[in-house]
Amino acid sequence: MDDTRREKLKRKLEKAELQGDEDRILRLRSKLDTHLELTTSPPAPTPEVVEEQNPHPQEEEADEVTARRIAKARRRLEKAVQDGADDETIELCKSKLIRLGASAASADASAAPDEKEREQSLQEQHGNGKEKRVSESFSSSSSSSSSSSSSSSSSSTRDESNGTLIKSVEEKKKTVTGEEEIDRSNMVLAKNGKWYPKPVTPVGNTSLLLFYAYVKPIWSHRERNDAINFTHNVLQSNGCGGRLRVAYEGFNGTLSGPAEGIRAFCQALREYDPTNFGTIDFKVVDGLADNKAFKGLKVWAVEE
Repeated sequence: MDDTRREKLKRKLEKAELQGDEDRILRLRSKLDTHLELTTSPPAPTPEVVEEQNPHPQEEEADEVTARRIAKARRRLEKAVQDGADDETIELCKSKLIRLGASAASADASAAPDEKEREQSLQEQHGNGKEKRVSESFSSSSSSSSSSSSSSSSSSTRDESNGTLIKSVEEKKKTVTGEEEIDRSNMVLAKNGKWYPKPVTPVGNTSLLLFYAYVKPIWSHRERNDAINFTHNVLQSNGCGGRLRVAYEGFNGTLSGPAEGIRAFCQALREYDPTNFGTIDFKVVDGLADNKAFKGLKVWAVEE
């Protein structure tokens, strides 16, 4: 490849850089680098110095095409190592380099991360084989002794761990059975299928009375006023509150107060007019919170 070829490659590279074609730029740069390596390489050393200076003796016998392929494969391998590729990718690049004619030692040297590691790998493959065998045998013997000691210690730890595992499993079973044996008498089944505790209502001493009572014959104006005065005095003396409507036809009221006061009012009403109120079954709701009681009392006359 002469100077004309090199200038042509440079012009193509400039054109590719202007177009932004990265793949073509990489190919042209690799060709140009290969051309520079071949044109600027020093003269071949004499046979006496070949063993010391040239770490790739098989590449000298390759032709120009094979040399370019080997250089390209080596650059790919070095780039994969620099990029931190996985072991499988690096092994594929090494095998390809060896198939093209490079030695296994040179492939391992190219796979090393830096120049120092390359030199160390070459020395280990060519001159330190015996030391490596000795170190491997020593490491295998030490690992066997350590594995035996670790197995004895691990057996004791396994026994302890098995005991803790059995306890944890038994505790889990207890919790599961405990959940199944929960008393759901104080729980409510919701629409989502889950059980929830019943809402706790505050318990107090307040009772609620809702009633109506008719009289026959209807009261006169004087009799209605007497009924208003009587019921108002009884309710007030027993600490009751609420609303009581008094018509000529009878009572209609909503009252609240202490349980004893509400029942005292019911009994006083039966005794006031046994003919009309003696057989009434008053419905009383007990156990309401104290804040549910009416704060005031109103007893008034209505027309109906």
